[in-house]
Amino acid sequence: MAENKDYESRGAGFSNSGDSRILILEDTDGDGVADSQKVFMEGLAFPAAIAVGFDGVFIGAPPNLIFVPDKNGDDEADLDDIQILLTGWGIRDRHETLNSLHWGPDGWLYGLQGFATPSKIRKPKGDGDAKLYYHKDPFPEDLLEKDGVDINGGVWRYHPVKDRFEVVAHGFSNPWGIDYDAKGQLLMTACVIPHLWHVVPGGIYHRQGGQHFNPFVYEDIKTIANHSHRSAHGGARVYQSDAFPKEEQGRIFMANIHEHGVLSDILIPKGSGYEGKHGDEFMMANNAQWVGFSMEIGPDGGLYALDWHDADICGKEVLNEETGRIFRIMPEKSLAQDFPGRYSDLNKMTDAQLVALQTNTSDWHARRARGILHKRAVNKKLDSKTNPALKLIFTKDKNPDWRLRAMWTLHQTGGFTEKELINSLSDKDPYIRLGPSNCFAKI
Repeated sequence: MAENKDYESRGAGFSNSGDSRILILEDTDGDGVADSQKVFMEGLAFPAAIAVGFDGVFIGAPPNLIFVPDKNGDDEADLDDIQILLTGWGIRDRHETLNSLHWGPDGWLYGLQGFATPSKIRKPKGDGDAKLYYHKDPFPEDLLEKDGVDINGGVWRYHPVKDRFEVVAHGFSNPWGIDYDAKGQLLMTACVIPHLWHVVPGGIYHRQGGQHFNPFVYEDIKTIANHSHRSAHGGARVYQSDAFPKEEQGRIFMANIHEHGVLSDILIPKGSGYEGKHGDEFMMANNAQWVGFSMEIGPDGGLYALDWHDADICGKEVLNEETGRIFRIMPEKSLAQDFPGRYSDLNKMTDAQLVALQTNTSDWHARRARGILHKRAVNKKLDSKTNPALKLIFTKDKNPDWRLRAMWTLHQTGGFTEKELINSLSDKDPYIRLGPSNCFAKI
């Protein structure tokens, strides 16, 4: 988790408090309460987003996207090996800067950015001086590549192996929270304007303000929600685990900072996308200082919500630095299966065990297993039997969602031939047919 203590400097430059940090919390006895805390890294200004992968942590700390390795797995950052991958994210509005790092089904790292903070994303020349700039002001112009990618609202993605950045979709307001469902479709939550969106690569969406870069857009894409809530939503997560009852499966959960609770919507297939129908006020807080905004689904099948816990929701200063909280939401009687390895270190599993997790009821495990297999393939440490085992699931399994998981994994491990991908365009499953032309475009 990121503990961001620089938020109070919104619009006035970094606070230089020097005490923001990345923490690792652990529940060692399984009682649902964290009892172990480690400091992975501290002294980083404005950590706005994190994602774990490739033996390290990707951190969005405007103006930079950085990679902090932990090569020996000791849960401490290798500070001398920090890489600045990209720079140029604006810091004009702290609500609107880069956020919500999340691994997509295609192996790209996805992120969001709001409309009120113009950004031009570029690479530093050479390696840059990471120790000097990872916590400082924007790079001097002479240390930046000339060309960049403009974004002032939208969804973007970065490929950690190919070192490529691109904008997926333009528009929105302050989007915060992105996820994908069992079919690989991207869903996103946003603030102020309508709250729920189905994100299609290349799409140009409703903006809260300002103009589209393309002056010839005659109409932009609107929300999929058929209802409205009060203002700001964040932390979109599609429930794909086994602790909650069947009726919660496939619903999208989100926090709402103005209604002080966690809400859910039901995704109903409609045309080529979805309609978002109001599910329920899943959990309403009894405290007006409860400000949930980011969410995650854990390996136990529980919903985790970050609570900013500050009554001054949109203010300039953080009034209570030490009141932030993390809540776990579980049913009174969890339905989660106690399968072997549920709480094990997936990095220590064999390829065969990671392949088997692609047919598991916990999508948390399937996603992280897929990322580990991606890493092993890049490092040429993949077992020779791995891709054939994945192809067996892809070609023979009767569960269409398991087939999709195997397809995404094969894409990341480089297990497909061109002929096999072309053949998939004639598959009986429309989402298999969609795969190469949607999620895998431009790879």
